[in-house]
Amino acid sequence: RRRYCRCCGWHHYHRLMTKNLGLYIHIPFCVRKCAYCDFYSLTGCDAKFFDRYLKAMVKQLDDYLLGGRKIKVDTIYIGGGTPSVFGAKRLSILIKEIKKRFDLTRDIEITVEVNPESVDKKFFKTLKKAGVNRVSMGVQSADDDQLSSLGRIHNFADACEAVELCKKYCTENLSLDIPQCLIDAGNGTHQDAAAAIEGSAVQLVPDPRLHKGAVQQIPQGSRVLLLKQ
Repeated sequence: RRRYCRCCGWHHYHRLMTKNLGLYIHIPFCVRKCAYCDFYSLTGCDAKFFDRYLKAMVKQLDDYLLGGRKIKVDTIYIGGGTPSVFGAKRLSILIKEIKKRFDLTRDIEITVEVNPESVDKKFFKTLKKAGVNRVSMGVQSADDDQLSSLGRIHNFADACEAVELCKKYCTENLSLDIPQCLIDAGNGTHQDAAAAIEGSAVQLVPDPRLHKGAVQQIPQGSRVLLLKQ
């Protein structure tokens, strides 16, 4: 029996049946809130809370099974927050439940955002087994002093190690999250900062085809603004 979409009506239902869908799943958990970030996330949550959130996400997936038909999906992006804090096992279960409920295309891209301090060899091997074929890593900077000022837990050596583990045990389809607007250090120009960012990216991922630029607006009143002043 068809279910009526209360938000958009039958027009929305028929549109979903004829077009591929991209799924974004938000994992709103972090070990610590970074000074520059205004994305919604929670800290201090335990394993039981993570399990409850996973159960709630699976239930919500069922709410999108309009008419009992499998909707075709060509992209899955699991962002946050810090999805790697959620744990590889829970992420694997989530992807498995998505596969049960949606018709995934053969060339689907499945991306998971991670931070260097919350990944290891086992984590990446589990993600690969689950079908993850792209990783977005929050490196942020190649300068340890800047990382500390931003409230990051990892240092650049941690990022280098995490990149190597990802390439070896999961995928080389890797993008680095390095917001340019946060790394204009001291009296340098934005051009100098961009050159430093590019050098760091080349050091981590030599293939220029894998470089991704990310520019994030700094929220007004954030601690980062005070640090820059």
